Amino acid sequence: MTRIFLDTGKPLLNAVVQHLFRILGAQEILDWSRICLIVPTRHSGRRLREALAVEASRSHRAIIPPTIHTPESFLNTLVRSAHPIASEGEHLWAMTSALLSMRRDALEPLIPNLPDATNFTWMMAIARSLCSLRSSLSDNGLTIRRVLTLPGLDLEESDRWQCLALIEQFCLDILDRAQRSDPYTTLADLHSGGQSGSLHFDRLILAALPMLTPSLRRQIILLASSVACEAWIYSHPEDESDFDDLGSPIPDRWLYRPLPAHGEPFQVVRCLDTDSMMAQLESWLKNVGKARESIAIGLIDPSLAAVMESRLTASGIPLFNPGGKLFRYTEIFHTLQCWRAYLDQPGLTSIIDLARIGMLSSVAAPHLPQSVLLAAMDHLRIEYLVESLQDIDLWISRLVIHPSVLTSLGLEHRSLSPMQIRNDLLAFFEWAQAWRRRFESEDWRVVIQEFLEEISSSRALNTGSPIDKNFILSAGTLLAQLDQLNGVSELSGASFLSLLMDTLSHSAIYPERSGGEIDSPGWLELLWEPAGFLVLVGFQDHCVPESRTADIFLPEKLRLRLGLPGSNDLLARDTYIMHALVSARIDAGQVTALTSDYDSRGNPLRPSRLCFLCDDSDLPGKVSLWMGEKSAPKPDPVPPFQNSWKLKIPPPVAASGLPPARMSVTAFSRYLECPFRYFLSQVIGMEPIDSFKIEMDPAEFGSLFHAILEDYGRDPSIHLVQDGEKIHQYFVAALNRHIHQIYGSKLPAALWIQHESLIQRLFHVAQIEARERAQGWQILHTEVKIHELLQNSTASHWKLGSTQLTGIIDRIEFNPTIKKFRIIDFKTSSTARNPMSAHLMPFRNGDPWHDSLPEWQILNKPSGTSRPKSERSVWINIQLPLYVYAFQKMFPSEPWPFVGYFNVPKNVMETEMDFWDGFDEEHLASAVRCAEGVIKSLTQNRFLPINPSFQKFFKREPFPQFMFNDAKQILDLQHLNESSQSDPV
Repeated sequence: MTRIFLDTGKPLLNAVVQHLFRILGAQEILDWSRICLIVPTRHSGRRLREALAVEASRSHRAIIPPTIHTPESFLNTLVRSAHPIASEGEHLWAMTSALLSMRRDALEPLIPNLPDATNFTWMMAIARSLCSLRSSLSDNGLTIRRVLTLPGLDLEESDRWQCLALIEQFCLDILDRAQRSDPYTTLADLHSGGQSGSLHFDRLILAALPMLTPSLRRQIILLASSVACEAWIYSHPEDESDFDDLGSPIPDRWLYRPLPAHGEPFQVVRCLDTDSMMAQLESWLKNVGKARESIAIGLIDPSLAAVMESRLTASGIPLFNPGGKLFRYTEIFHTLQCWRAYLDQPGLTSIIDLARIGMLSSVAAPHLPQSVLLAAMDHLRIEYLVESLQDIDLWISRLVIHPSVLTSLGLEHRSLSPMQIRNDLLAFFEWAQAWRRRFESEDWRVVIQEFLEEISSSRALNTGSPIDKNFILSAGTLLAQLDQLNGVSELSGASFLSLLMDTLSHSAIYPERSGGEIDSPGWLELLWEPAGFLVLVGFQDHCVPESRTADIFLPEKLRLRLGLPGSNDLLARDTYIMHALVSARIDAGQVTALTSDYDSRGNPLRPSRLCFLCDDSDLPGKVSLWMGEKSAPKPDPVPPFQNSWKLKIPPPVAASGLPPARMSVTAFSRYLECPFRYFLSQVIGMEPIDSFKIEMDPAEFGSLFHAILEDYGRDPSIHLVQDGEKIHQYFVAALNRHIHQIYGSKLPAALWIQHESLIQRLFHVAQIEARERAQGWQILHTEVKIHELLQNSTASHWKLGSTQLTGIIDRIEFNPTIKKFRIIDFKTSSTARNPMSAHLMPFRNGDPWHDSLPEWQILNKPSGTSRPKSERSVWINIQLPLYVYAFQKMFPSEPWPFVGYFNVPKNVMETEMDFWDGFDEEHLASAVRCAEGVIKSLTQNRFLPINPSFQKFFKREPFPQFMFNDAKQILDLQHLNESSQSDPV
């Protein structure tokens, strides 16, 4: 073995190219066809091919390129087998099938508490860890079975290794029946017997390999007897004693070798967190301008890839990642994920996920805009709680898309009839179910290919578009993976799709370099990066040196006994790489390491330990420099999926000076409790949507209860009955009629629980109804639409100024014995509510919110007979007083009514009527004045201040994630408060 030291005064790539040209001298045709080079990674091989072509073009010579391999691909060329070697996916399938075929007691040493129900997908997670174990063992030509035969190896858990060996044998038998050769057995045979195929080269060059596996090392030593072998070492010749015969760094000579002092050509820049690190990087790249061509970004922490690409691309700084883009982030992979979820659990939720994919909706419902398709599906789920697809035809026939929905989607100009919407929606469901049936009954390879062809048929691909390029590349990768799974058999469609997606999730696509991009290679690829300035992003201790998490199969001690590379080997490798990167830039260039004190979740981080490899006397200074206190505080932890946008409040329409034409009694309470929340919900229409809704929300629960009581109040055959049992039977029949009409005959579990809860509540309501009938109370009106009743009568309209009030009184009753009326409002909230405290709250002196309230919202008298005379109260609701105000117009000659709640809470023992004691004309006059104040404020577009304690007493939050206490710090709300709050009404 000949060792050759390359010139470290220039980049490694340039040094290798120059040395290759020096081999053939001034020949017109450079024939390197009999030379084989082994380079560390796929990217370094691509770099070398490009550099050879550029240099040949510059010197006007033709070339026959050398064969270039990575260590893995080189070993694969040496093996010979009777059958095709199993691909990664086929090996994973065989290992999973082996686990599933074994008896439970045989798996006990490996999986002590095996669940009763396991399937292919569950076992596949364990199988992948076993495949990883076999891959690690193959670095030294071992299999699990051969580990057991090693002399003098005393395994601490021999029973578990015996179980692993049995699983391995089952896996090999499955591969043999599929006529596939096991990739790791062939490597082990190669290790023990040497290469068995003919060689197509007579010169082998190890091009700056920072570390060799024992298996590769053995093959090189064997080949050295018949082939000229050279180790090209990228280091100074005076360091020859620091490398072994094959050119690998000797661990003991590199473990504690210090880096150059802080400054040129190496420096460390410490950032507070990921965001500040990206901001620093972005600022540098913007300032260098055209000099970007001499910069490369080493992505040391792979977890930062997505955020770095997003941040720099948005700033107009394109990146090229030679490591490729993980397939799991592609559009096709997301489509397959949604499709697998639909196969596993076909329901409306999984159908909606499919409909969100544009290329699916355009194929299955080509005449319907995707926004309308999704709105229709949301309507089915939210209004009817549809999940099962069993009676989907029935649900779609009931579907109603209100014109306002189309308007909100910007589609009011489209002639979309209800029939067309229903037909296209039904077509989407039928399309999905047809493909599901095909996948369950036909050859899954053919089905997946045809499925891919159909979903891409409506897409006009533009090869100049990066998005379409990625789609084409990912489609090719998918087809290639399908081809590599030809040996897989006896799998259902869903299991095969799980296997395919698992192999795809570990694959990558490799877009072509378009030019003008900044390279962002990984750590092991940086040696071959010729750029003069390197920025190492995420130079943290858990990334460099490479950190292995606790391996349950191969702990460090066992790895060393098996002859596998250990932690010291990795540290020596990474120390050598760092020295080489810095040494190549001593005369011109710089290496800058960006480190972060905290990750995105607020967890503390450390710089790489390579920064602290120095003489003992220099260590305190380095620790102080790179780990000292910073003035910036620790960042707040950020949830992994937090929305980063800030709420932008659109200004309301300019104040016209005209009061609202109509206003419901419930809208007053929303404004009184918080004007800003009123603006969000009533002016700009911001309402919460429960994406995971599985039961009736409180409003729907109450509506169903009101419908039952409305039937009861309008049926003269029952509302005079004084028998609680008969009334309850009537209630139950009405409940079943209404709930099945809305939600179908088969109720989901959550709805069934609510159904039973309503039956219990209605039982106690029936007893009180029977009691009240016996006391002489008669139902006079039920569900009274006051504004309609007054419009159709000779009485004046129910107005405040020019604003017509609207509202529905649940029930008006009359007792002829005592000649009194009463107004009843039904409440199905979680707890019983007192009508007085639901409308008035004590005024708190010194409270910023209360001190900002206008006088018309203050009641300067006791809110009830139990309160002291001097107390002031704040109106937070005026619904019942406005009902009394309407009653006086409806029955001007009748006496003052009782007013209160019929509480039907969760705790059925608290079911009872509760009336407002002490409600009088003064309360009514103050409430009416308060309503006039609200109307005037709305006329003036006044929607401030924000009530910070709103959630304590308001039952409905239009936008719960918004931090209202800090609203003024992130919003410009001046246009919401155009007039002074102190203006009298």
